[in-house]
Amino acid sequence: MRGFEAEPALDELLSDPMTQALMDSDGVEPRRIKELLLEARGRYDAAPSGTVRRRR
Repeated sequence: MRGFEAEPALDELLSDPMTQALMDSDGVEPRRIKELLLEARGRYDAAPSGTVRRRR
C-alpha cells in the first residue's frame, strides 16, 4: 500500500523552473495566476449552497 502523497502547494508549483519557463514563454505572470485562483475561490464560496456548480 502506498502512503499518502500530498499535492504540491501553489507556491511550489509556481516556483518550479519548468513551470516558470513555460509561463515566461506564454507571457504569464505568477501574480496573475494567484489572482485568478483567488477570484475563482471567491465565486465558488459565494455560490448558494445546494446549487449545481458546473464547469464552463
